[in-house]
Amino acid sequence: MGLSCLLGHKWEGCICTTCGAIRDQDHDWSKNCEKCVKCNTTRSDQHDWAKNCEQCSTCGATRLNQHNWSSNCEHCSKCETTRSNQHEWSKNCEQCSICKATRTDQHDFTKDCEKCERCGSICKSQHQWSGCQCTKCKKKKSFREQGHQWVGCKCSVCGTVGELGHDWDWCVCKICGKKKSFREEGHSWVGCKCSRCGTVGEMGHDWVRCECRRCGKKHNWVNGKCASCGKRVDPALVEKLYRAIKSRDDATIDSLLPQMDLYGNDKDGIPILIRAALNDDCATIKWLMAHGVDPKMRVDGGTALHIAANRGSGNVVSFLLSQKVDLNAVEGFKLLTPLLLAAAGNQTRIVEQLIEAGADKMSRDRSGMGAIHYAASNGHLRVVMILIEAGIDPNQIGEREFNARPIHYAALKGHADIVEYLVKKGAKVDYRDAGGNTPQDIAEAKGHHNVVAVLKEQNVALKSETPVQTSNTKQTSEKSKQMGIDAYRNGNIDLAIEWFERAIESDANNGDAWGLLGSLYIKQKNKRSIVCFENFIRILPKSPDGYQQLTIAYSKTDQFAQAKEAARKFTKVHPKNADSWAMLASLILENSTKATESSDIKEAIQYFEKANRIDPSNELAKGMLSKLKALNL
Repeated sequence: MGLSCLLGHKWEGCICTTCGAIRDQDHDWSKNCEKCVKCNTTRSDQHDWAKNCEQCSTCGATRLNQHNWSSNCEHCSKCETTRSNQHEWSKNCEQCSICKATRTDQHDFTKDCEKCERCGSICKSQHQWSGCQCTKCKKKKSFREQGHQWVGCKCSVCGTVGELGHDWDWCVCKICGKKKSFREEGHSWVGCKCSRCGTVGEMGHDWVRCECRRCGKKHNWVNGKCASCGKRVDPALVEKLYRAIKSRDDATIDSLLPQMDLYGNDKDGIPILIRAALNDDCATIKWLMAHGVDPKMRVDGGTALHIAANRGSGNVVSFLLSQKVDLNAVEGFKLLTPLLLAAAGNQTRIVEQLIEAGADKMSRDRSGMGAIHYAASNGHLRVVMILIEAGIDPNQIGEREFNARPIHYAALKGHADIVEYLVKKGAKVDYRDAGGNTPQDIAEAKGHHNVVAVLKEQNVALKSETPVQTSNTKQTSEKSKQMGIDAYRNGNIDLAIEWFERAIESDANNGDAWGLLGSLYIKQKNKRSIVCFENFIRILPKSPDGYQQLTIAYSKTDQFAQAKEAARKFTKVHPKNADSWAMLASLILENSTKATESSDIKEAIQYFEKANRIDPSNELAKGMLSKLKALNL
């Protein structure tokens, strides 16, 4: 204290103007609630952040990163502060994907009543169908659905083109303009190209060095080597090229491309496209497609989409879907689709992607198993939930030979969580498989006590007194079969197929329904015809019709080796049937090569003569024998 302040300080606010002493009153907190402007004295917890977490409402002081937007992207949960245009509505127009805030009437269903144009959200059963077209969004039904008014192959109302009813003018349909594939008859070939429709075949190319002058095809490949320029596919170079593409090594790529084919296989027998799909390498697939590689190429019957769907290569699946590849292409002998492979591999996101993109949810493999059966059998609960939410029936029949439902497969493998979910979603636990077993019978036989316990906890009567096949189910099956016959007579093939499938679902041992369905599939050159006649033979093993039609089914789907094998079996089971020997002889001739031509013709003549001895009126045997003898064979 200075001498001048002995008799008293001269205060100005909180500070003595004479000696500079400070007192604990009259501080000036106007500019900062926690620091005096005059003397720099501080205090704590005095700011008022109630109205704004980042600015004091008393003094205007600020701070950063204090708002809480977790419960609402545009309204702080701690104060009254708001902001605009922060919600994320791209995945769902009515629910923010960040904070889950909701709003109403924001979806755009103008172009499709069941799918939002902005976010892709699905709203079921909103279409207002008038025949084959929605009156609200003008969407058309697919050609497989009912309601069309067919004039030949084209609906006269909406213009949808079907698979049947084409009016062929040689190789082009006069109604819809569709062209036949190069394997079908009716083309007028000039070299490798049809002069009528422009379709390019596999034979008749006019090579100038390594390019066909007619169709532009590159390289005349013979056993991995171009017959014109000598270019060869080397597995080591394929692997080297793949590494160069991945690392964007342009110098290496430029040096390798003239030496090889982009469709070539590496040392494991896998082309670069398929290897990239396995590795979820979307960038390489884009590069390959930009350089002319077809994304629909197959390895062992499967495309890149099959591989990516089963492996879980999400980036590749997304890209291929954007390129409009065939979502429902079938793979190999088992007729697996990408959706079936994704469901079997527990690829939940890919299952959702495929369904959203329009994949056939009802697709089945060769045995009749669908996506829900694979998921239930393998214990993939989330996939089962996705499929049922997408509209799959929890009681859908799987392998028709065994008449089993998803709950049977889950019970067999001991997946109690899936059994519980299926029961809640309406799965019938009193359904019996072809062996007469309920899900509980199967679970008890396999010792899966957890499954039995779950079923009992649901208070469901598991023991059914209904026989394996009641007269009621047989009557339902026969009615469905008759409805299918009526639909066929009225020219509605798609509806007939649907009724025959319902007949089989009601009674998996309805042999007539299997045969009728298989006959329609043969007309469509559908590989499912093979499954139908295999079941026909299982139910009616003594009927020659099953073996005859199975042979035709293989032949119509270009599986000639299997067709010949089926014909041989036909002759063994029915050795006194003239058609069996005549069919076998015809197939031997059709598949004859230059190397085996002489022996094949001798064998065919032998079988034609045998058919003629059994039935001298057999037209096929008589006609072919006369032709062969006229050729002095």
